[in-house]
Amino acid sequence: MLSVALLMPVIGYVTYIAEPGSSLFSWHPICMSFAFGGLMMAGVEAVSVSTRRRPGRLTLHWQLQLAAALIAAVGFTVIYVNKERRGAAHFTSLHGQWGAVCLTATAAQLVGGLLALYAARVPNLVAPRVTKTLHALSGSVLAGLGLYTVRLGLDSVWFRNAAALWARPAGDLLLGLSALGLIYRVLVSRGYVKPKVN
Repeated sequence: MLSVALLMPVIGYVTYIAEPGSSLFSWHPICMSFAFGGLMMAGVEAVSVSTRRRPGRLTLHWQLQLAAALIAAVGFTVIYVNKERRGAAHFTSLHGQWGAVCLTATAAQLVGGLLALYAARVPNLVAPRVTKTLHALSGSVLAGLGLYTVRLGLDSVWFRNAAALWARPAGDLLLGLSALGLIYRVLVSRGYVKPKVN
């Protein structure tokens, strides 16, 4: 769970400067950083590196991913309603545009997860191995895209105005290390990289 541990300071700091409940907007960065930086990453790691039995890992994986999707939906609803109240345009920034892509991909990934989970029960559609491989690869891409979108949030006017000067470079470092950790774990879990054992 190294990738998640690296992201906890980012999530904690975002929550701190957002001042939960201080405004409707405050819930957007909290929900999104927690969903994409915490739960989604934990879900990817649960299925790729956990020592639990496979059925237990899969259950934990889909529970974490479903929770991430629900919290992200709340975060999206909050920012949408907040912008509507202010009469502001939607999806004008790179952060907002990639956020919309992430949410759409998250919904597609949930459907793909169901297909992967029940692939053996739906014969003649797609081979279960292909479905599971596609789900794993697209899920890894989505997790990386989620981290990138969180990173773009560090460039937002709100973050620049609320955060300390050191927060953006520190966030960049932690998000980058987390992404590298995620890539390594996925490569190990797929057998492309053999970890050294001393």
